[in-house]
Amino acid sequence: MLQHLIKCERRKDFFMAKRRKITRRKTAKYPLIKGILIGLLGGLLLVLGVTFYVNDILLPVTNTVDGLIVDTDTSEKKPRLSFYDSLLVDSETVKEKKRDKVRVKNREEKKYFLQVAAFRSSKEADNLKAKLALAGFTSRIEKSDLEKDDIWYRVRLGPYESETELWATKTALNQHNFEANIVTVPNLTN
Repeated sequence: MLQHLIKCERRKDFFMAKRRKITRRKTAKYPLIKGILIGLLGGLLLVLGVTFYVNDILLPVTNTVDGLIVDTDTSEKKPRLSFYDSLLVDSETVKEKKRDKVRVKNREEKKYFLQVAAFRSSKEADNLKAKLALAGFTSRIEKSDLEKDDIWYRVRLGPYESETELWATKTALNQHNFEANIVTVPNLTN
């Protein structure tokens, strides 16, 4: 009987040792990869936190009203600029003002037209003007005397104030199968 008890104890020890090995394998599965992933995520969170804190990246809440962005942040925060940065900002605004003045001058000096066609007979020009009117475009006929016997009737649309309006009309003309050329004429009213 004693021998039987000893055998049972040995079996118990054997099975317990087996269980311990199995449980150890389950808890120790890929510890290196888990540690690396946890370290990377922790580092990423730390970098993001420091970046938000240092740069004040948290943007103020904005609302859109009629397509325009309205700033709802009422606190007046001055940007953190160094001396060099403030010089760059001032020089950029001066350059932008000069560019805007040049653009305004150029716009005032030129008129934009779209010329659909030019004919030698006024009847053909009137026919094209009627076709344009049926398509929804208002056009006019300009008579040009190049030489004594050389008279041309130009069918034009315009003048246009901005290039965006000009290009929008040109694409609309293309959709109605009318080809048009952009003509710039100097403004002689100055």
